[in-house]
Amino acid sequence: MTQSLFAELALKFSASPENLATEALCFILNRSQLARESFVRFLGQTGANLPTNLIFETQQGGTDNAIPDLMGTNAESKAILICESKFWAGLTDNQPVTYLNRLAESSGGILLFLAPSKRFPTLWPNLIERCRKANLRPEKIEEITQDLKFVILSEKIILALSSWRAILNALRLATEAGHDPETVSDILQLEGLCDRMDTRAFLPIRSEELAPGIGLRIMQYCDLVDEVVDTLVAGKKVSVEGLRATPTRSGYGRYMKIHKHGCFLQFDAEWWSTVRETPLWLSIWKINDSDKWVFPSEVKENLKQADLVSRKDYLAIPLNLQPSVEKDAVVNSLLAQLQEVIDHLKTIE
Repeated sequence: MTQSLFAELALKFSASPENLATEALCFILNRSQLARESFVRFLGQTGANLPTNLIFETQQGGTDNAIPDLMGTNAESKAILICESKFWAGLTDNQPVTYLNRLAESSGGILLFLAPSKRFPTLWPNLIERCRKANLRPEKIEEITQDLKFVILSEKIILALSSWRAILNALRLATEAGHDPETVSDILQLEGLCDRMDTRAFLPIRSEELAPGIGLRIMQYCDLVDEVVDTLVAGKKVSVEGLRATPTRSGYGRYMKIHKHGCFLQFDAEWWSTVRETPLWLSIWKINDSDKWVFPSEVKENLKQADLVSRKDYLAIPLNLQPSVEKDAVVNSLLAQLQEVIDHLKTIE
């Protein structure tokens, strides 16, 4: 792993390493023609047709009140590249749809998310799902390498996800070959920060991470589990007879029975951090004639359109939580998602 002074200072003194990484990348791209050309070639793998004379700016707002991390504008001062920097921060309400709409209203272009490769399994499905919910239907989804994915949303718009490592490696190789030692040194400093974030090592705890609001939110996720299960029981949708609430290493959940299937609705921090970007999950088993909970193969076929995660002896479904709405709306949305599963399970003999 690359060690750098920049990484140590960024993690010690900045509440947002993403912002510092963005500013560093902007500086490198604006200063070095070799870096810009390499950056454009890299994104050209997605089909994006970008000029090499782009001018890069950070934190530039627009009429939509969204403030992208990094924008690349062409000679006509039109933003044709929007870049969002991520380490482990979540998506904002504007991401990605508001930025895609901004590009569509302009000359088109590419929206690029930069993130650790370890985050791809959670971040990429989240981005695609948000596009679909906004009726931005993918025309073509590609994976060029493990570190670069993209989707063509229209003739004008591309959404891409790249790892920091892949982008910076391309820039460093180009500037090394072009004998630009100053830029190489800058890139190595930024690589040090990104490598440190990519490892998910235990980073220094920031004071805001100790705020009671974080603990309160975790308790509220557990409360959602209880409220949803209790509502389903009251409506005679499920049975919890002989079952009990269960703490787990990474969360809390409630078992329930639906027709000939066993289910576990849970808050799971581990799956939230590694599988999909949601804290609530529903696991499903089939209850056989011996009252054993086994893998529900029929369910897998019946729910083949759902976002299923297959485990050793059960299936798991990530549940979507609506942002920026009151609690009743969140609960009703969860109940609606679970009702679809219940309806499916009742059709399986």
